[in-house]
Amino acid sequence: MRPNFLIVVSLIVFAFATGPRANAAAQVAVGQSSGSNVIASFESLDASGYVITDTFVFADSGIFNNPPPGGPTPSIVAGIGISQFDQCSGLLTIAAAGSTDQVTLNIATDLSTATLTGTIPVDEVVSGTTLYLTVNMKWTATADIVHQVSNSHVRVPGFVAAAHFNGDLRDGLASGSVSGSGQDFTPDVSISAQFEQLVEGQVSVQVTKK
Repeated sequence: MRPNFLIVVSLIVFAFATGPRANAAAQVAVGQSSGSNVIASFESLDASGYVITDTFVFADSGIFNNPPPGGPTPSIVAGIGISQFDQCSGLLTIAAAGSTDQVTLNIATDLSTATLTGTIPVDEVVSGTTLYLTVNMKWTATADIVHQVSNSHVRVPGFVAAAHFNGDLRDGLASGSVSGSGQDFTPDVSISAQFEQLVEGQVSVQVTKK
């Protein structure tokens, strides 16, 4: 099961691990974002016992703090992925994915509950059509918040990267409906569900030769 993190990330990229070099220019990008998100996975079998449906739902609410002269930019996005397979015929009947910012998302600050409602368009590649899925989903925490800390370092020629993760995680249960084209793609409760909160900061330096 993938953990949910409150992630505090510091990513620093140094273009020259051995000092400055001539005939090179550096581009520096600085950003910081924070927010909360939820994810859930569902799996169901139809009445025939042959058609299996896997559905993934995510929703994120956050703020990206642009460096001066920019300012904070709030954002909300939610998305769905669906795979439906007929085990009798051996055919993939639905393969769809899509996202939108036209949803209503509420996540409790203590990661105890969350709700997501709205309509999400998805591109369905088997039929080559667009499906409009109505979502009405609720997440409920089923475990205590767990704090996690990790550090990682990457070094390749030209730059060095260091990352620090300091976070909280909380498992949960999701239930509700994702419906469209006469089908409910989430008739059962989730097989996994998670809450996340994050604060992420990064500094990157990209070097190009003059």
